[in-house]
Amino acid sequence: SREVLDSAAEDLGRDSGAALGRKVSVAQKAATDILEISATDRRPETARDIANGVANAYIGNRTEDALGNLEEVAEQLGDQLAALRSQIGDYDTQISQRAAEAAFTGGAVRDDVLEAAREAASLQYQTVFARQQELQVDIGLKRAGATLLTEAGTPRVPTGTGPLRSGVIGGVVGLLLGLGIALLREQL
Repeated sequence: SREVLDSAAEDLGRDSGAALGRKVSVAQKAATDILEISATDRRPETARDIANGVANAYIGNRTEDALGNLEEVAEQLGDQLAALRSQIGDYDTQISQRAAEAAFTGGAVRDDVLEAAREAASLQYQTVFARQQELQVDIGLKRAGATLLTEAGTPRVPTGTGPLRSGVIGGVVGLLLGLGIALLREQL
């Protein structure tokens, strides 16, 4: 994708992802989730660096996409937990004050409304805490989504054909084809 190429170009110190895209090819291995990333360049070291850079940019992009808003939601849940902790602390303080007042005046010791509100806040805290823990596990799993199986090595021999080699092969094939047509005409 354009995002992956732009990220790789930035990491490699290149001008644009579009120029990098002309040097890269990606193929999926049969019916697997494995991608084979190849790069071509005049210099073997540069081809290796481009292939590895695109692979690393792809992994980073996949991780970022997978995480999406999970971290933001986990942070919001953390804020909600802090508010609930404070609310529970306030209820505990009020319940303690009521108990002290009741002991001083000799009235009823329990305040059922405050204790019910504290219990409800405690249950809500437990639910939010459990959800935050689930999100943390999801975030941990998604960070390990894509991995680099093998780094690209430096090619020892050039791949593909250069213009001179292609021209020579084209000339020989053209000459043989021309001779074949001439012989065929001569025979007919």
